[in-house]
Amino acid sequence: MVSRVGDQLQGAPLAEQSWHGHRCFWVDGSSFSMSDTPDLQEQFGQPGGQQPGCGFPVAHLMALFHAGTGMVLKMLSAPLRTHDLSQAIQLHPSLRGGDIMVGDRGLCSYAHLALLTRHQVHGVFRIHQQQIVDFTPGRPHVEPGKRGAKGQQGRPRSRWIKQLGANDQRVHWFKPPRAPAWMSPKQYADLPESLDVRE
Repeated sequence: MVSRVGDQLQGAPLAEQSWHGHRCFWVDGSSFSMSDTPDLQEQFGQPGGQQPGCGFPVAHLMALFHAGTGMVLKMLSAPLRTHDLSQAIQLHPSLRGGDIMVGDRGLCSYAHLALLTRHQVHGVFRIHQQQIVDFTPGRPHVEPGKRGAKGQQGRPRSRWIKQLGANDQRVHWFKPPRAPAWMSPKQYADLPESLDVRE
């Protein structure tokens, strides 16, 4: 039902609530519990802190919201230990060129941004805690293929391009050497070697 209503709203109703001509969407993950049945326990699992036989099965939930109206357009459920990104990419077909997807740091990865860019969708995410950011103009960076080499520790894995403000810059993010767990090596190989990103 949610998907059917969301599909019917893809035209004018969503475009009317835009930001500088861009349709904006929030995406976020959560979880929910359900009846304690063997089938649901097997399909979804339960939190690790619960003793076997003492807890309820819990599912992972990913939802896409229209930022202008707050309406939920899509919802996906999956086993509890499902990474947000493996579900977030299933929401991409609901977006079109020029749209903006806004999410938390769990959605900020090279692979995810590359997939959004392929569809001409903008991604606005809080930077992931493992990503090193340095706003010093012209600062040194880790060269592709030299991660972990002597003298490279503590450096950003992006090349500085241009300063846009005190804490605002354009950089080239380099493609990490390994594919994320939610993407096949072949899919990862098809992604570009670098991305032009605003930090």
